[in-house]
Amino acid sequence: MCTGDNLDTATAISKNAGIIDDHMINTYPLYSRMEGKDFREVVGGLKKSRDAACTETDPKKQKWIEYVGNQGKFNEVIK
Repeated sequence: MCTGDNLDTATAISKNAGIIDDHMINTYPLYSRMEGKDFREVVGGLKKSRDAACTETDPKKQKWIEYVGNQGKFNEVIK
């Protein structure tokens, strides 16, 4: 559960909706529920780079690829 709201409120709502339970919280205390800012910090934020396959020279028409800064950490968190 990731929230931009109050973590306690989000936890209560997600428990009620069956998204997480006490077992999950106790088993994965660091990653079972996080505030969005903490999630972004842990995974290295969202990065952007120019798509190398794009041959467009006009900067306004160039294509960009977005990716997480630390894919390994992202994979660990989403488990």
